[in-house]
Amino acid sequence: MYDLLFEGVEIDARFLTLLATRYGGPILDLGCGTGRLSIPLAKAGLDVLALDSSDEMLGLAASKHRDQKLPVTWRLGDFRKLDLGTSRFGTVLLACDAIGHLRTDEDWRATLGGIRRHLTRTGRLIIAAPNPRPEFLDRPGAIVGLRDTPAGPVLIVEAAQFDALGGLRRLTWLLRGPEGTSRKIVVETSVHSPAALQARLRDAGFAIEAQYGDYDGSPPAPGSPEQILICRPDRA
Repeated sequence: MYDLLFEGVEIDARFLTLLATRYGGPILDLGCGTGRLSIPLAKAGLDVLALDSSDEMLGLAASKHRDQKLPVTWRLGDFRKLDLGTSRFGTVLLACDAIGHLRTDEDWRATLGGIRRHLTRTGRLIIAAPNPRPEFLDRPGAIVGLRDTPAGPVLIVEAAQFDALGGLRRLTWLLRGPEGTSRKIVVETSVHSPAALQARLRDAGFAIEAQYGDYDGSPPAPGSPEQILICRPDRA
């Protein structure tokens, strides 16, 4: 279902691959899912360790390149409990709103602490997540796509609701297939304003080196659709 929902979305992978190439490998892709980012990184010649907590997602990711020899290793794990021994990485990615899965202060401390331990001295952490604009947080159901599948066309309807008290965004996808079949997917993610996200990074000992407001490399602004941050461990 994830691949169906994000079919044809490539602009984020292109931009993040460009950044990762600039800062160098090896690459640690946290919350890699079905490899939508990890595989382009590996195709660019970067050594990638891709970690996710879903066996099913990792299995699908690995199946996509069985006929290709790509420098990517799939690893089952929870990035809140990151322990990869002595491995160190030139670039660590928390992309595709992976930070939306961090709900508590302890989640944040554990995740950012683990990342710091696994970065090289010149390494960089890259975070990419939506900027929580009002139109992103709350919107009624709207058709967002029509996908062709072996079983026939699938219509995708998306709606979002924001729980301000809990700081959670509830995203609902309704997939309507042939002959009246349907499937509903509901995902809840935490929402982080630019100010709150930057404060968490500073508290964890990271300095923000560069920021972008979208995958075209534009600077951040209040109405930017994305918040993309390049962070280095502050060793001062």
